[in-house]
Amino acid sequence: METIYSTYENCMIAFIQIKTILCLPWGLFIDLADEKYFRYLSKQKRWRINQNEAFHTAILPGLLS
Repeated sequence: METIYSTYENCMIAFIQIKTILCLPWGLFIDLADEKYFRYLSKQKRWRINQNEAFHTAILPGLLS
């Protein structure tokens, strides 16, 4: 015999399924040994130029003079 659920019960089941999927650890979906994810997992700090500071030190004084 097939069980018939109300609309509310179907919505609650769907909500619980979605909540369960979203609460799973991300490690289940990502192969941490794959090299394409290594750049996101690396602890190395990258040197990045501060564009705001470069603008204020190089360009802005030339515009104001």
